[in-house]
Amino acid sequence: MTTSDIRMINGAQSAPARPAAAPAAAPAAAPAEPRDSATLSTGNTAPVAQTAPKADGAAPGKPEYVPGQVLVKFSPSLGAHDITSMADRFGLTTIKHFAIPQQMVAAFGGELFQFKTRAGETVEDAVKRLSGQPGVAYVEPNYKIQLDDPKTKADAAFVQSLEKGAAPAEVLPNDLDPRLWGISNKGQNHGTPGVDVGAVGAWAATTGAQSSQGPLITIIDTGLDYTHPDLAANVWTNPKEIAGDGIDNDGDGYIDDIHGANINAKNGNPMDDNDHGSHCAGTIGAVGNNGQGIVGVNWKTTMASAKFLDANGSGSYADAIEAVLYATRIGSRVTSNSWGG
Repeated sequence: MTTSDIRMINGAQSAPARPAAAPAAAPAAAPAEPRDSATLSTGNTAPVAQTAPKADGAAPGKPEYVPGQVLVKFSPSLGAHDITSMADRFGLTTIKHFAIPQQMVAAFGGELFQFKTRAGETVEDAVKRLSGQPGVAYVEPNYKIQLDDPKTKADAAFVQSLEKGAAPAEVLPNDLDPRLWGISNKGQNHGTPGVDVGAVGAWAATTGAQSSQGPLITIIDTGLDYTHPDLAANVWTNPKEIAGDGIDNDGDGYIDDIHGANINAKNGNPMDDNDHGSHCAGTIGAVGNNGQGIVGVNWKTTMASAKFLDANGSGSYADAIEAVLYATRIGSRVTSNSWGG
């Protein structure tokens, strides 16, 4: 499955994120008080691979992975009994059998498992033993993912001192922050006029849409501040889930996932405890023309969250895969994947 990297263009200090590597796709915090909408407009995080050695065999200079875990895709030629027999023969313990959404089954073509390796065996040895086995499409470590700058906070003093630029209301939104050179580059900060995403021209045709008129976008990241005054109106509400009843009403694997899911904590509260996911959401869909904060590429949209990165910006391929599958199960047509590994 392929992923796309949403470029982080909503701040003077921001640089375009490098393309995310394609995966084979903190305990839940109580909802925070709405933060200043300026939080969406600063930050300069970008994904990088980590290279620290691991005790079970990762050498210096090699990507970091979760010790004692491998991801294995089996071809359709192997049935459930064959997979169980092979796992037993190789001393593998099932951590997760990924439930591939029905609409992806034919394209994916196989079964995906997260296994714990047998005691005393390094991940490298497990990969070597399993690679090339009949019916094994591929096997790889459960690589780790880490944001480059794990904590992104707004520079409140800079934001408060910012002089708003004049914009004709009949053409541009009243919250087009002049630092948003990626959206509208007029040569500010000694930039090159016109080098932007062409959003102003696109807005002449559409400023986005919500509900059935536009696609559901899932932010696969550190979460989403669904209480944020510049995001809340564009946050998805799960129509198949009853809030607060403690039941997985829609059977998607998460209880009370009203605005999305927390994959690594395995619950339905994707509140952002890092700010990176909310920063990306602001680029995509901060409410436009509301007289506060910033404007997103889409003034109106619908965004859900699949939180798989923790407060430190760390996660794993296994959780990233589950996040993509969750986004598919809830009907998302677009995902934001501003991370790499």
